[in-house]
Formats: sequence, structure tokens, C-alpha cells
Amino acid sequence: MGNGSGQTLIESIVATLLVVLLVTGLISGTTASLRAGQSGRDRSQANKYAQEGIEMTRNLRNAGWYPFFAQRDNIWCLAKDNVWPGSPASGVADCDRNIDNLFGRSVSFSWDNPRTRMVVVSTVRWFDGSTTHASTLTTYFTQWR
Repeated sequence: MGNGSGQTLIESIVATLLVVLLVTGLISGTTASLRAGQSGRDRSQANKYAQEGIEMTRNLRNAGWYPFFAQRDNIWCLAKDNVWPGSPASGVADCDRNIDNLFGRSVSFSWDNPRTRMVVVSTVRWFDGSTTHASTLTTYFTQWR
């Protein structure tokens, strides 16, 4: 048995370490790819919900300026059912996870200066572990009828 068996043992250890490193790299890369894919899906869904918030607001404005105007200076939580809530929220945090237990959609109204049009901001927030993400769309409405 001489010197050859020690060399074979070292080669086996080095080969095993290389395989472990390669497998670890593949697992890390796959995990990062899956996480990025999920993040992209969440952002896309949040953008869709934010756009729905703008469309709900447009429908409210189209139904009549004065009921729409009455919504000013408030924050509204809009759930997935696309029904306008009966009362405003006390803050954006009230709207957390009101869609699919993941997303929270809020719409706020305010006047721009010099009070010629209503500024509507539709925001969808979601949580990814310890990070809060948001997708925000802003539009302006005027009394057009």
C-alpha cells in the first residue's frame, strides 16, 4: 500500500468538496431565481390592483362630480370586490392585506394648487418577509361635465 492510497484519499476529498460547492451554488442560484420570479409576479399583480383603484375612482367621478368631490381629503381602502367602501379609513395601515391577505390597496384624494383638479393616488402595498413594497399610480380628475 504505499504512497498511492493517501493520494487517492486526498483526491476523493477534493472531488467531494468540489461537488458540494457546485451543488451549493446551483441551489443558491435557483433560490435567487425563484425569489426574483415571485417578486416580479407580486409587482405585476400590485400594478394591476393599483390600476383597478384608478378605474374605480374614474367610475365614481363619472357617476357624478359632487359625490366624487365629497371624497376629498380622505383615504379609502378598496378591497378586491371593487365595491366602494361606506366610510374612509383612518390611515393607510388600515388597508393592509385587504386583498388576498397579501396586498393592501388604498386610494387618496386631495386638491392640487390652485384647486382646479382632484389628485387621486392609488397605492398597493405588500410585504415580502421584512420588506414593504409599494406600487403607486397618480392621476388627475376634473369636473368635465
